[in-house]
Amino acid sequence: MLKQQMKAAAQSEDYEEAARIRDSLKSFEEEEPVLRLHRLLKEAIADEQFEDAARYRDELKEIAPHSLLKCSSDATTLVC
Repeated sequence: MLKQQMKAAAQSEDYEEAARIRDSLKSFEEEEPVLRLHRLLKEAIADEQFEDAARYRDELKEIAPHSLLKCSSDATTLVC
């Protein structure tokens, strides 16, 4: 929802509002452990830091085992 609001603000050229929403989103993502670990995991993979990536993956499995599942159909009941 925040990403949609940020996009709408940018499209209407309300860059101050878009920046405020971006900062709120970034702050929320840093405070939310699952989102933070997902971001760190993606960054570690992109930087080919595979030992770090494995550690983040393992931490994610511990705190949110379903967060690593991939959705294979629209019938799934998990949020992906």
